[in-house]
Formats: sequence, structure tokens, C-alpha cells
Amino acid sequence: MVLVACGLGVVLFTLTDVFVTTVSMRGAGPLSSRLMNHIWRPAATSTRLSHRGLEIYGSLMLPLAVVIWGVLLYAGWALVFLAGPDAVVEASSGAPAGWWDRIYFTGYTISTLGNGELRPDGGVWQGLTVAASVTGLALITLAITYVTPVMSAVVTKRRVARMIVALGPTPTDVLDKGWDGQSFQRIASHMTNLAPALADLAQQHMAYPVLHYFHPAERATALAPAVAVLDDALTLLRFGVAPAHRLDPVTLHTTMAAIDVLLSALQAAHIDPADRAPDVPPLSVLERLDVPTVTDEEYRADADGLTDRRALLLGFVENDGWSWST
Repeated sequence: MVLVACGLGVVLFTLTDVFVTTVSMRGAGPLSSRLMNHIWRPAATSTRLSHRGLEIYGSLMLPLAVVIWGVLLYAGWALVFLAGPDAVVEASSGAPAGWWDRIYFTGYTISTLGNGELRPDGGVWQGLTVAASVTGLALITLAITYVTPVMSAVVTKRRVARMIVALGPTPTDVLDKGWDGQSFQRIASHMTNLAPALADLAQQHMAYPVLHYFHPAERATALAPAVAVLDDALTLLRFGVAPAHRLDPVTLHTTMAAIDVLLSALQAAHIDPADRAPDVPPLSVLERLDVPTVTDEEYRADADGLTDRRALLLGFVENDGWSWST
């Protein structure tokens, strides 16, 4: 009975992890979140892997999770059917099956293939066999239905990164494109469109935690550095530009709030703040564009409250395998 209890415990733990990861909106399950993060973090911070290598490495995280679930489910049910000497018998003779035959029986039962060579003996074992088939079918179904929305979210993630980079690859480029000599209304509609797109991505990261590990080989389609560029530009627009020439407060607040929502979702599932916060972009960025600014003292005083936020943003960039400035 000890083996049965242990086996059913492994099965229950595995199914809990599967359902939390694939069905709930609370991020990955207790096993998946820790395992994938421990596997990904050393690779993301390594200097040996190129971005192309990280792209391939990250794309393996989803099938790896499915394989781990399958192995654990198999192991759990194998312990159950190894527990009783008469749990599985040969269909033709009724003789007890050997330990290897029971492992074989477990495999074709949870894979729902069906086989006439072996059968469970007695009502209890028949019930457990049905349960094993149901859990195997549930795992296969959830894994298949999980893949399609994840890949759709990957496309959305790269599209949003492209939307940000379209404004410019650096904060200077973003501000230069928006400045018309009096205001930044040229980019107001673009910012308005980015806010809901970033908020949607935050929800997708919560629903599909594995989304974080899909790393693009090109920086132009990478969300983390694109959000860092956008945040630097927004910091200057909100705190550095003279009040009479700023983008309207609603647009600024909404877009920065959307970034906060994304960072909060990522922190809940994946990332930790860096041990330092990058410096806020200097006012000289605006001065080179002849944009009227507040004083440096005013700017620094207002931007002081961004330290924790920027440390988390740097953690996002580095955990995604990128550096802040290259």
C-alpha cells in the first residue's frame, strides 16, 4: 500500500502542476515554474550561447515541460501497478505479470493505446486502470490545446516589440520622431495603441508562463529591450520635458501603467529585480533635440521614485538574455 500511496501522490502532484500551468491564470505550477526557471537562468546569463542558441534553447522549454509531466505521470502509475502482486495478469493464462510487464502495461494504459496481452485483475485494479487512462488522455489533450495559444502569444509578443522599435531603436530616436517643435503629439496615437497591447501581453504571460522563454534571435523582435527603450523615453517625456510641451498626462500614465502591469506579471512568474537600477536617461537627450526641459534638480527629484521599477526592468532584460544597452 505504501507504493500505491506514493504513486498516487506523484500522479496528483503532476496533475496539479499540469492544471495550474495550462488552465489557471496564476502562472506555472510549483514544479514547472521552478524547474524551467532553473534551467533557463544559467543559459540566459551565459556568454557562451549566442542569441540564436538561446532561441533554440528557449523553444525547447515547452516540449521539455510536457516530457517531464509525461515521465512523472508514468512513474506514478508504474508505482501503483507495481504495488500488488496480482494487480496485472496475463490475459490468456491469468498468471501474475512480471514487473517489466507491469511497467509496459502502465505505458500503454496512460497513452490510451490499449492492448489485449495484459489486463488488471479485480475491480480495484480495473478502476485504477480507467483512472490511469483518463489522466493520460487529459495530459495529452491539455498539452496539445496548450501549444496553439502559446504560439499565438509568441507572435503577439514579437509584434508588440516591433511596434515599439518602429518608434525608434533608442530613446533618442523615439523622442526625435515624436517632437514637432512644440509637442510630442506625433506619437500620441502610437502610445495609445501600445498600452492595451502591453496589458494583453501581461495577461498572456500569466496564462502561458512558458511564453517568457521564447527568445528571438534578433533584438528588433525582443520584447524586453524594446520595453526598456520605451520606458526610458516615457521617463523623459513624463519627468524631463517642460510641462507645457509634454505629451498629455493620460497617455503617459496609461502607457507607463501598462509597463508596470507587465513587469508585475513577470515578477510573479519569472523574474527578480536586478541588484542595481540603471541610471535614468540624462536630460541631455532632450537638450540635443532642442526640447524645453525642467531643471536637472527637478528631474532627479521626480525620477528618484523609479529606482525599484527600473531594477525590475533591468532584471527583465537580463533574464531574457539581453544587456541594457546593446
